[in-house]
Amino acid sequence: QEGRARLWTLWAAGQVIAHVRKASGDIVDVIAPIDGRIVKLGARAGESVFDGEKLFSIAANHGTSITTYVRSDQPMRPEPGMEVNIREQSSAGSDWRAVIERVGAQYERVPAAQLHDRKAEEWGLPVVIALPQNANLKPGELVYIGWLPGVGLNPSK
Repeated sequence: QEGRARLWTLWAAGQVIAHVRKASGDIVDVIAPIDGRIVKLGARAGESVFDGEKLFSIAANHGTSITTYVRSDQPMRPEPGMEVNIREQSSAGSDWRAVIERVGAQYERVPAAQLHDRKAEEWGLPVVIALPQNANLKPGELVYIGWLPGVGLNPSK
């Protein structure tokens, strides 16, 4: 691998990240598949790599969806197409209207960052919410999700 790729470098989709010299001597461009930053290097300049070996891990610069988990004791029934409000957790947080893209088929273990009580194991139904284009959220950023009154509520809870 030859080129300019360095950890935390920001790249635009379609930009040449690096060049790889094949055993035949031909040079192949490595193209950024998304806008984002290199967060992990799988190989450094001058190292030999094999076909299919991971050269970089790139984290998207902006999130495109949120995955949240609805616990069984929460009084809502999320459905694809339902609208929710998304708000940044910062004190001057912006908010957006977003749409539920899909709902999981079964309950799953809730990731540690989303636990209500870090000392207890929690299970929830995964809900993927598509972010609007103007939502400038970073991947992994925690947000508040506001379920709209009367929408998807389970009256038996």
